[in-house]
Amino acid sequence: MGSILRLSPGATVVAEASDGQAAIACVREVHPDFVLIDRQMPVMDGLEATRRIKQEWPDLKVLVVTSLYGDDSRRAALAAGADAFLDKWDIATDLVPTILRLARGSPRL
Repeated sequence: MGSILRLSPGATVVAEASDGQAAIACVREVHPDFVLIDRQMPVMDGLEATRRIKQEWPDLKVLVVTSLYGDDSRRAALAAGADAFLDKWDIATDLVPTILRLARGSPRL
């Protein structure tokens, strides 16, 4: 996912993490404008990391991506506090437009 963002004009990847705990640590250290997180991660999954991120930084936009397609996955991500949800099959076409929509302050998806 980072490679798609690196190729997008105006996007800068400021940190990457391999698990949910590391993602939270990155947010604390770097203070990003946006978090892109995978639902399935070792140590702490992306949903729990999203819950914790949104508790500490409620205004920080979080986009959860997953290969677990379906309404249950979408509901779980939104219940965790995600601002948007993408299926990994849609990343190539929808990642950047979704991030731009969130940056403009569009409502949760």
